[in-house]
Amino acid sequence: EYRQRYMRARHEYRNLLRSRVGSIKKSSASAQVREQNNLLGQLDAALQEEAELHRKESQRLNEELYIAEKKSCDFHVERRLMESKMSAMESAIKERDDLD
Repeated sequence: EYRQRYMRARHEYRNLLRSRVGSIKKSSASAQVREQNNLLGQLDAALQEEAELHRKESQRLNEELYIAEKKSCDFHVERRLMESKMSAMESAIKERDDLD
Protein backbone atom coordinates (compact mmCIF):
# COMPACT_ATOMS: atom_id res chain seq x y z
CA GLU A 1 0.00 0.00 0.00
CA TYR A 2 2.77 2.43 0.93
CA ARG A 3 4.71 1.77 -2.26
CA GLN A 4 1.60 2.10 -4.44
CA ARG A 5 0.70 5.42 -2.88
CA TYR A 6 4.26 6.62 -3.21
CA MET A 7 4.40 5.73 -6.91
CA ARG A 8 0.99 7.33 -7.53
CA ALA A 9 2.00 10.53 -5.72
CA ARG A 10 5.27 10.64 -7.62
CA HIS A 11 3.46 10.24 -10.96
CA GLU A 12 0.92 12.94 -10.05
CA TYR A 13 3.72 15.24 -8.93
CA ARG A 14 5.57 14.85 -12.24
CA ASN A 15 2.42 15.49 -14.24
CA LEU A 16 1.73 18.57 -12.16
CA LEU A 17 5.25 19.87 -12.72
CA ARG A 18 5.04 19.35 -16.48
CA SER A 19 1.77 21.24 -16.75
CA ARG A 20 2.89 24.03 -14.45
CA VAL A 21 6.25 24.58 -16.14
CA GLY A 22 4.52 25.28 -19.43
CA SER A 23 2.10 27.76 -17.91
CA ILE A 24 4.77 29.47 -15.78
CA LYS A 25 7.01 30.09 -18.79
CA LYS A 26 4.19 31.94 -20.52
CA SER A 27 3.17 34.13 -17.57
CA SER A 28 4.43 37.42 -16.12
CA ALA A 29 7.09 37.70 -13.40
CA SER A 30 4.56 38.32 -10.59
CA ALA A 31 2.45 35.40 -11.78
CA GLN A 32 5.57 33.24 -11.83
CA VAL A 33 6.39 34.14 -8.22
CA ARG A 34 2.79 33.48 -7.18
CA GLU A 35 2.79 30.14 -8.99
CA GLN A 36 6.14 29.18 -7.44
CA ASN A 37 4.80 29.90 -3.96
CA ASN A 38 1.66 27.92 -4.69
CA LEU A 39 3.68 24.99 -6.01
CA LEU A 40 6.00 25.04 -3.01
CA GLY A 41 3.00 24.96 -0.69
CA GLN A 42 1.57 21.98 -2.52
CA LEU A 43 4.91 20.19 -2.47
CA ASP A 44 5.25 20.80 1.24
CA ALA A 45 1.75 19.42 1.86
CA ALA A 46 2.53 16.37 -0.30
CA LEU A 47 5.78 15.75 1.59
CA GLN A 48 3.99 16.00 4.93
CA GLU A 49 1.33 13.57 3.73
CA GLU A 50 4.01 11.17 2.52
CA ALA A 51 5.86 11.41 5.83
CA GLU A 52 2.64 10.68 7.73
CA LEU A 53 1.91 7.71 5.47
CA HIS A 54 5.44 6.42 6.03
CA ARG A 55 5.03 6.81 9.80
CA LYS A 56 1.74 4.89 9.76
CA GLU A 57 3.22 2.11 7.62
CA SER A 58 6.21 1.83 9.97
CA GLN A 59 3.88 1.68 12.95
CA ARG A 60 1.81 -1.06 11.29
CA LEU A 61 4.90 -3.11 10.50
CA ASN A 62 6.23 -2.65 14.04
CA GLU A 63 2.91 -3.85 15.43
CA GLU A 64 3.02 -6.93 13.19
CA LEU A 65 6.57 -7.64 14.33
CA TYR A 66 5.57 -7.24 17.99
CA ILE A 67 2.66 -9.67 17.54
CA ALA A 68 4.88 -12.23 15.80
CA GLU A 69 7.55 -11.99 18.51
CA LYS A 70 4.91 -12.25 21.24
CA LYS A 71 3.48 -15.41 19.65
CA SER A 72 6.96 -16.88 19.46
CA CYS A 73 7.66 -16.07 23.11
CA ASP A 74 4.27 -17.38 24.21
CA PHE A 75 4.92 -20.62 22.30
CA HIS A 76 8.34 -20.99 23.93
CA VAL A 77 6.91 -20.43 27.43
CA GLU A 78 4.05 -22.84 26.77
CA ARG A 79 6.47 -25.47 25.50
CA ARG A 80 8.63 -25.10 28.63
CA LEU A 81 5.57 -25.44 30.87
CA MET A 82 4.48 -28.56 28.99
CA GLU A 83 7.98 -30.02 29.28
CA SER A 84 7.94 -29.36 33.04
CA LYS A 85 4.53 -31.01 33.40
CA MET A 86 5.64 -33.98 31.32
CA SER A 87 8.75 -34.36 33.43
CA ALA A 88 6.70 -34.24 36.63
CA MET A 89 4.25 -36.79 35.23
CA GLU A 90 7.06 -39.09 34.14
CA SER A 91 8.55 -38.87 37.62
CA ALA A 92 5.18 -39.66 39.19
CA ILE A 93 4.66 -42.62 36.86
CA LYS A 94 8.15 -43.91 37.60
CA GLU A 95 7.52 -43.65 41.34
CA ARG A 96 4.24 -45.56 40.95
CA ASP A 97 5.94 -48.23 38.87
CA ASP A 98 8.69 -48.51 41.47
CA LEU A 99 6.08 -48.95 44.23
CA ASP A 100 4.29 -51.68 42.32
